[in-house]
Amino acid sequence: MSATSTKPISEMVRAGWTVEHYSAALGSYGLIEHCFHLTRSNGRKIVTVRSKIMGTGVDVTELEI
Repeated sequence: MSATSTKPISEMVRAGWTVEHYSAALGSYGLIEHCFHLTRSNGRKIVTVRSKIMGTGVDVTELEI
């Protein structure tokens, strides 16, 4: 996934990942964080997406589980 991606979840779904669960919450910096549980074959990951604090675009954090 590109670091400059503005649609990271759409790109992952096109790559074969399936969204199993979704939640949103207010993060520690006062920004809404969107959390996705994604699965593909035997892979599972949690992806957190939030707006960048400075500049444009989004910060994406992936955690393999």
